[in-house]
Amino acid sequence: MEATIEAHASGFREVILARRVWTPVDLEAANTNVVGGDINGGSFAIDRQLLFRPGLDWWRWGTPVKGLYLAGAAVPPGAGVHGACGDLAARQVLADQRRAGRLAAAAAMGTAMAALQATRRSR
Repeated sequence: MEATIEAHASGFREVILARRVWTPVDLEAANTNVVGGDINGGSFAIDRQLLFRPGLDWWRWGTPVKGLYLAGAAVPPGAGVHGACGDLAARQVLADQRRAGRLAAAAAMGTAMAALQATRRSR
């Protein structure tokens, strides 16, 4: 890795102050969620992707706990160095906020319509 970087950015090796090699055992010791040193959040088997991470597909990034969202490798599109899990969770948060506003507006409209109809009936 260093040789490849050095080939494109000469002098890179000279500015390295220290090195640390983390084995899978070291990774798991530092974070018990990294079972066996697997930083990708588990199996890439088809039954562990998309529909089944961590629950059914309809579950997506929200949880049954209001206001709690998941943005890690356990949710679609799964593990990898891409940031998509966080981006999609943030989009879900924003969509839920807009949905709440729309529901409130619809409820207010319904109340206003009911009051208008009551007024018309009383005439």
